[in-house]
Amino acid sequence: MARQRIIRQQAVAEPRTERTEVVYPEEGDGPMARHPLQFDAMAYAWASLDHHLENRSDVHIRLDMFVYYQEGLPEFRVTPNVFVAIGDFPAPEECYKVWEARVAPQFVLDVLWGPDAVPEVEEKREVYRQLGVEEYWRFDPFGGLLPEAADGARVLGERLMPGGWYAPIPPGSSGWPLSEVVGLEFREEGGLLRVWDSATNRPYLSYAESEKARKAFECQTEEERRRRRASEREFKKHRRDKKRERQLRRAAERRAEEHGSEWRRERQLRKAAERKAEEHGSEWRRERQLRKAAERKAEEHGSEWRRERQLRKAAERKAEEHGSEWRRERQLRKAAERKAEEHGSKRRRARQLRRVTEQCGRSLEAKVAALQALVPDSATVQD
Repeated sequence: MARQRIIRQQAVAEPRTERTEVVYPEEGDGPMARHPLQFDAMAYAWASLDHHLENRSDVHIRLDMFVYYQEGLPEFRVTPNVFVAIGDFPAPEECYKVWEARVAPQFVLDVLWGPDAVPEVEEKREVYRQLGVEEYWRFDPFGGLLPEAADGARVLGERLMPGGWYAPIPPGSSGWPLSEVVGLEFREEGGLLRVWDSATNRPYLSYAESEKARKAFECQTEEERRRRRASEREFKKHRRDKKRERQLRRAAERRAEEHGSEWRRERQLRKAAERKAEEHGSEWRRERQLRKAAERKAEEHGSEWRRERQLRKAAERKAEEHGSEWRRERQLRKAAERKAEEHGSKRRRARQLRRVTEQCGRSLEAKVAALQALVPDSATVQD
């Protein structure tokens, strides 16, 4: 597009004898941008603003669109690289007419394409001031084209003051100026324009960065898909193994059910043998208690017999010492012998009881041996 001529003087239209339709061209004859860096910055800023304000229906964001500000005079126009108009009016599709929208764009961004752009941008800045554009931003991708910017900055934002003149927007807490109209910060990093969301403190990605992130995400998604498929294969293999294991277990359960009747029969026989052993064990314990009682009685009679024998010996010693009393002692000895005879009969009785008890014990041991022969696997009956 040839250099646009911004007509600023007030032209007085001559009276028209006939009413003719006024044509407002949609685009010029030249290209949209005059340098690749200019186009990249314009496209990036437009995409970032559109993404940030996409949920607002009253916001209209346009890229390189004619803005007509004098009704009936199409030569009075200006072409912002990117502008934002906020208001409840139909979205402009072909061109922006200020008298139809009843409001001028509130935000304008121009990207310089070289030293030749400085005079035209200054003329456009004056038009924006007269139209009442609230914020005017400029970006210099080359450096040194914004002498009024502090410290050689490449991004310059200006806000329209109540007196009708532009003043630089001061840096915020992050060190960069913040647009109050769109709520974004415009920075310069490595000679490129960066649009930062102050709410998330993160920049919006350019098309190349978005493509790179998209490809990285697709690679990650593909890797996750491969891992998921591998996990699904492993799960199917595990499910087949579990099915095979379940089939083997059911076969084993069927075999166990077939042998279960024999096992139950053996268990019944073992329990019957255990009951018999328990019955014989109770009889054996009873016999052992009787044998121990007999032994205790025999021990008691034995102690009496020993006492009598001691007395007899003492009597014999006394008879030996005293001969005159020998007959008396003999009588006493005979009396003692008779008593001993009586006690001897008791001792023989106790010995007979002990023999009977021993015979009962041998009979019980024979029964236990027979029981062990009947049930080989049962535990040996212990005392």
